[in-house]
Amino acid sequence: MATIKKKKYSDNSNFYTENFANFWDSTQSWGPDANALNLCRYYEQIVSNGNKTLLDIGCGTGNFALYFLQKSYTVTGLDLSEEMLRHARKKTESFIKNGKAKFIQGDARYFKFNTKFALATCFGWCLNHLDGEEDLENLFRSTFNAVEEGGYFFFNFLTEKGFANRNYVRTSDSEKQSSTECWLYHPETEKVSHKFSGFIQSSLGKYYVRFQQTLTLNFHKSITIKRLLSKTGWKEIYFSLPYKPSNPIPSTDEVTPCAWCVAKK
Repeated sequence: MATIKKKKYSDNSNFYTENFANFWDSTQSWGPDANALNLCRYYEQIVSNGNKTLLDIGCGTGNFALYFLQKSYTVTGLDLSEEMLRHARKKTESFIKNGKAKFIQGDARYFKFNTKFALATCFGWCLNHLDGEEDLENLFRSTFNAVEEGGYFFFNFLTEKGFANRNYVRTSDSEKQSSTECWLYHPETEKVSHKFSGFIQSSLGKYYVRFQQTLTLNFHKSITIKRLLSKTGWKEIYFSLPYKPSNPIPSTDEVTPCAWCVAKK
């Protein structure tokens, strides 16, 4: 694989530090990934060619990938954060040893693979990490080139309604972590500031480490997403409510806070 280094993701390239990766994984590993569970069920209903190869873009700590690995897929995970990838590799160690999984550090907008995948995914609102049409177009084109003819691309994203709803503060406490999560919507720039702060138990379990991170999320209209997918070669493009890809909806921005998108090559 060849990865091309370009401009950084907005202000988010240094967000996923070691302490935040530890915090994120401690809050996300409670059970099977709901996106993966529902997507896998639907995908296996519409595809019967037996090619179980997945490219998971923005794979994070690997919960989504792990579900597909347990369903006998061969998975390649791509993420910008080496700290998040460290968790992904640890929890999928046995699959990596038998050649069923690999996790690569790279930019979701600029990547190339020598092999083609039957399925590509980009969940966790990774699309909203990208700033502007150029970033989206590059992601869609790189993914198109990595997927085989007749292959699928599934992803989710926050809509206009989802951004407008992102004005709140939430706290959580457990034996391993204590945190405050603050969402603030800026309508004049169509961006959301997502701030985390708190304490996470160290890997040795003897003390707690402070972390404080702020992430910027960017709003993209569904009409823009569909236009750029078409521009980069994708066909049979439609949107759906979360977990319900079998039920297309005509528009997303005022219907649901979070939407899925499906595209076919």
